Amino acid sequence: MAVARPRAKVCGDGYHGELRGERPHPEAMANRGDPRVHFVINLVMSASFAALILWGLEFIGAGELTVGRFLVGTVALMAVTYLVTR
Repeated sequence: MAVARPRAKVCGDGYHGELRGERPHPEAMANRGDPRVHFVINLVMSASFAALILWGLEFIGAGELTVGRFLVGTVALMAVTYLVTR
């Protein structure tokens, strides 16, 4: 005789609960993560994109890749990203 065992939870997020027809917890949906991690990811991605843009401009002869332009471009991209995702 087979004994029915309750299904084990795979993880605590809302996705697997939706697969089983359960409603996700509001606390899980409200968590937006650690702001420090968001800042570092924004910094790395903005710096990479600014370097790529400045390299491309220098490659076609339309601009020069300097530290000052790189820093201004990185800060500008970070600000735009912050304002868009706010």
